[in-house]
Amino acid sequence: LAAGYAVMALDAQCHGDRIAENDFAPVNHFVDPEIEGIQRKGYFTQQEIYIQTTRDYRRAIDYLETRVEIDANKIGVFGYSMGGAQTFLLTGVEPRVKVSVACATPADNSKFSSIAPQNFAAEIGQRPFLMLMGRTDTMCPVEKAQALLDLIPAAHKQLMFYEAGHRLPVDYVPQAVKWITTHLP
Repeated sequence: LAAGYAVMALDAQCHGDRIAENDFAPVNHFVDPEIEGIQRKGYFTQQEIYIQTTRDYRRAIDYLETRVEIDANKIGVFGYSMGGAQTFLLTGVEPRVKVSVACATPADNSKFSSIAPQNFAAEIGQRPFLMLMGRTDTMCPVEKAQALLDLIPAAHKQLMFYEAGHRLPVDYVPQAVKWITTHLP
């Protein structure tokens, strides 16, 4: 904020403060040995969560456009884990997003999934896109992360790996901030 950036953080459907929509039970779609807890699909399906959350983010951008103190031509997106996948969806369908950072993005191996990140990668176009991933992340092995990046046609794209699993070391934060501040028009 001190550097002149406004930040809006939204909880995904059935997550954070919106977990009340799911009887306060965690939704954990992926099995990851680093994350304790029982895998639980919950009342909402993963597809419904992703699609509704993308709609909510687009409505948030609509709202930001109404604020005089916000430059709506300088909107960036950052997401971690499920939020990393959401970053692909939102950037792919929302031209108002100008730069994106996706961290620890889970791979979706389903060729026919309507929410798989690979199905939105081409629509990112020439907007700068950074992926920050863990080299030993079982939810997205190195080769899948590289294949996902290769689908993005942007000239300014980058894939960085950390010696970590799904939980990246805090070093990823300054990298994400630098990418956004460097590539916002």
